[in-house]
Amino acid sequence: MNARLLIISFLLLALGAPAQQPTVPKPITPLTEALLLAQRPTGISVEQWRELIRKPTTASLYPIRLSQAMLDTLDVKQLDIRYQYVFVRVPHDRIRNLRPAPSTP
Repeated sequence: MNARLLIISFLLLALGAPAQQPTVPKPITPLTEALLLAQRPTGISVEQWRELIRKPTTASLYPIRLSQAMLDTLDVKQLDIRYQYVFVRVPHDRIRNLRPAPSTP
């Protein structure tokens, strides 16, 4: 009985070993990376920000802010599901493209 238990436990350990090896994370989709770079804090350089957002452990610390106008123009199927997205409301007076340009005489 003890021999069977020893063999079964050894097999379970042997089968669990490949699951412990680290996996290579998939690259960020270009659309998600562009949104993250557009929302980069001013105190961090572009290279430091790219290094920071590519780590899976920090992906949820920096949510990507999306507005209704962005959802209307972007293909949301191309967004990376590993990141957190937050919907923000933008007042109409802050949207530049809604106001007509002043006419010049």
